[in-house]
Amino acid sequence: QLIAGLSTGAKDIYKYFEPHRHQSALAAKAKQTFKRETVKVGRNEPCPCGSGRKSKRCCGEGTKT
Repeated sequence: QLIAGLSTGAKDIYKYFEPHRHQSALAAKAKQTFKRETVKVGRNEPCPCGSGRKSKRCCGEGTKT
């Protein structure tokens, strides 16, 4: 009896969580990798703004890498 009750309970739990499994699968497919539009500027390269200073000391100051 106990084993029969466990199997029906497991089936009910499986049915209950079925919509959640489908939502999780759709959310995983929706995530995409970030793609940068421009070339990444290194910290020690000249700043792209044209100031001649290093990027980390100009426009990149205060950003974490």
